[in-house]
Amino acid sequence: MTALSMLAQNDGKRYDPNDPEQQECLRKAKCYIDRTVDPPIIRYIEDDNDDYEIIGWVWLTTYGELKTNGVKVAKGDGYFIYNNKKYSPGVYYLIRKDGHTILVSEEFLKSL
Repeated sequence: MTALSMLAQNDGKRYDPNDPEQQECLRKAKCYIDRTVDPPIIRYIEDDNDDYEIIGWVWLTTYGELKTNGVKVAKGDGYFIYNNKKYSPGVYYLIRKDGHTILVSEEFLKSL
């Protein structure tokens, strides 16, 4: 069984920031943290394309609480600002692809 198929079997497991398999899966953009449930869980992304990497995330809750990891943002009233652009509440991931970084929504990431 390959490492990625093992990670696919972990789909839906509770997120553990100390789990090295989960961290590797997140780093390689094969998984994402589903924070729409409590406690957060890991979701596996089926994709054969290894040309992007998640390097950070931002979560602005509907209650205005801002959480970030590896992304510098400014908080506004009901939104946050990244690179002079306003973002509404939700989960966003900072993706590195072909040497460029972009901030994408969780919905966009799920569609990849």
